[in-house]
Amino acid sequence: MEKNRILIRPAQPEDRGQMLAISAAIGDDYLDHVLDRWLAEERGEFSVALLGGRIVGYSKFSQLLPGQGWLQGARVDVNLQGQGIGRALTHHHMELARIQGCATLRMVTDSDNIASRTLAEKLGFFLAGEYTRFRCAPLSQGAAVPQVEKYMGLPPIPGNGIVSAGWTFYSWDEAMMEQWALEGKLYGSCQAGMAMMQGNRRERVNILMLWGAPEEVRPLLTFARRQPPTVELVNCIVSDDKYDQILLDAGYKNLDDHTMVVYQYNL
Repeated sequence: MEKNRILIRPAQPEDRGQMLAISAAIGDDYLDHVLDRWLAEERGEFSVALLGGRIVGYSKFSQLLPGQGWLQGARVDVNLQGQGIGRALTHHHMELARIQGCATLRMVTDSDNIASRTLAEKLGFFLAGEYTRFRCAPLSQGAAVPQVEKYMGLPPIPGNGIVSAGWTFYSWDEAMMEQWALEGKLYGSCQAGMAMMQGNRRERVNILMLWGAPEEVRPLLTFARRQPPTVELVNCIVSDDKYDQILLDAGYKNLDDHTMVVYQYNL
């Protein structure tokens, strides 16, 4: 029957109230921080799922760079989970990725999100990377920090070929790395360095990449904690546990009992 059929369409500004209600029921969510931007983006699609004419879920598909598709923000009404709504949204976006010529489609979830991981694997996604999140407060104003130079070279390609840009993950791309260097987001040298940029939330800064020997990275991590008063948190996402102890020594804390897992689908 039509009333039991899940329909998918692009999100509209008038859907705001229903989407925010789903987000609020989930708990600590970020939809309100990105909703206006997602509605305005022309590349990809911010989609809603309807059941019986009511919005019961939503998800965002983006084409980050040519050929690189990204899924994020998938949410389903807490009272209707397990009814194929998330699957319908993901299938819709997989087809959009094919139509738009993407070679890869990726998503990230927490390692303990069994429902999301099971769905991804059933749809043919494979585990492409696992990342640990660290966090700390900036140092007090006036605290002494090491002097660190901006880096204008290309950082090394990670073993899995994927780099983090906050909670979004890209294929390592030379043009993107050159742009990060021009924008002053790279620090250090070819021996040891980091990428750092403003987060989606203005009060947060994200360390996106670390490279080099742990001891050589240590001063960079201290330098990253020198932030203006408007910044409340410094986040760091790493895929290599060789940096864990150095991060802890530099005042960062691993607040999660799980990791971030990146899944990839090759089209």
